[in-house]
Amino acid sequence: MDSSRPVPASAAARAAGMNVRQLRELAARGVVRPSVRASAGRGSEAIYSLQDVLALRACQRARAVFGSDMRAQRLAAVAAQARQWAASAAAPRFLILDEESCWLDADPLETAVPAAEAVLVLDLEACRRQAEVALRRGGQLSRAA
Repeated sequence: MDSSRPVPASAAARAAGMNVRQLRELAARGVVRPSVRASAGRGSEAIYSLQDVLALRACQRARAVFGSDMRAQRLAAVAAQARQWAASAAAPRFLILDEESCWLDADPLETAVPAAEAVLVLDLEACRRQAEVALRRGGQLSRAA
């Protein structure tokens, strides 16, 4: 993932499937902080990388399945796993999240998932493509990206 193309908070939020208020809440809770530039006060907007957008999108999907009141520590673990995948071409592409933990896996169909009320299997490659399309539609990314 090309993390050199920065996007403002408003575009990052849209690409992640959330509103700016939700993004700011996650940043305030320490779940995902802007890796390019933090907000410098009133009137300035934080700048996020595509890796940040992927982490935000993964958090948003997790909140949709497990509820918006997920603990910051769990959401930070989801964000960290998404960032780990984005930073390593060799990392497994599926993020699996149950009620207690999250991990990366190459083939979730062959993984013994613990019995749980809810399990989320997130294809990080598909999330990356969706985020790039959303950014491109918002005019933040060129078609060549």
